[in-house]
This record gives sequence, C-alpha cells and structure tokens, in this order.
Amino acid sequence: GFFLAGEPIGVIAQFRTGIADKMDVGIQLCVPNFDGGTVLGVAGDAKYLILPEKGNFPLDLALDAGFGYQHADKHTLVDFDLGGVASKKFVTSGGKTLVPYGSLMFAIGHASVDRPKNLPESVKFESSNTDLDVNVRVGLDWPFRPSYEAMTEINLSSRDETIAISFGLMTRL
Repeated sequence: GFFLAGEPIGVIAQFRTGIADKMDVGIQLCVPNFDGGTVLGVAGDAKYLILPEKGNFPLDLALDAGFGYQHADKHTLVDFDLGGVASKKFVTSGGKTLVPYGSLMFAIGHASVDRPKNLPESVKFESSNTDLDVNVRVGLDWPFRPSYEAMTEINLSSRDETIAISFGLMTRL
C-alpha cells in the first residue's frame, strides 16, 4: 500500500508478482483526490529486465509498459505508458540494502468530459483531448526485513505540471 501526498493526495493498493525470470507484473487500485474530487482508478504494468547489473555495467535497466484508467463523476482518463527504469543496489558496511531508482515514462493520455446538460448547444465544448505526458520518477526502496520493504518516490508529471510524493510499505506473500 502507498500514500500519495501532493497533487494528487490519495491511497494506492498494489499487487506485484514475477511471472518469468526477468519479468514481473503489477496491478494497482487507487483512490486519489484531485482538486477536491475523488477519482477511482485501476492500472497495470509489466516490467522486463533488459540489462542486469553485472561486470562493468553498474545498473539494472528495465523496460516498463503500462495502462491506467481513472474515472470521477463526468471525467475519464485513459493512459498507455512506455518507458525505462534504472536502479542500483547498494549494501552498506552494516549489511543494510538500499535500492535507489529512476524512471522516465512517456504516457499517451486520453481525457474526456461529459457535456454539461445545462450548456446550450450553441456554445462550443471540447469533450475530449489526447496528449503526450512525460513522467520522471525518482525513488528509494529499502528492504528492511526479509519480507518487508519501505519505499518513497517523487513523481514529476508534465501533464498538469504536478508533483506527487508517495510513501509505501510492501510485504511478500
């Protein structure tokens, strides 16, 4: 589970599992709040490790593809995302593991709004819009026990020039 602070504010529940040696998938359910309106969302993604940290190469690099759907009242947003994630595992002299990571994602988002019933037909109304959004995420994963990890992340979005900070706790089932 994760808590979001910034724009939006909300909570996210996530289930993530490996499906192959170098691939994992995740499903997220979210309830963010944008400008006082609560949104219901569902999303999913698949990550594939394309270049593991080994030898002279200092990072893990993964390809990430995702889908998102959010709906609130008369507004709907559908996203298709594609990008990369780089991470590096560090082990401190005391044996603690820290994994900083960064990601650059490109999202094609289609937003639509229902036409207000009281708006005269003579008034021009744009009911949908499709844009390219760029998201930059920087975070830290801290596996503090064998089955538990704490995580924090900053997400910068070009869509509405928003910043969100998330804090989470993950457990292995």
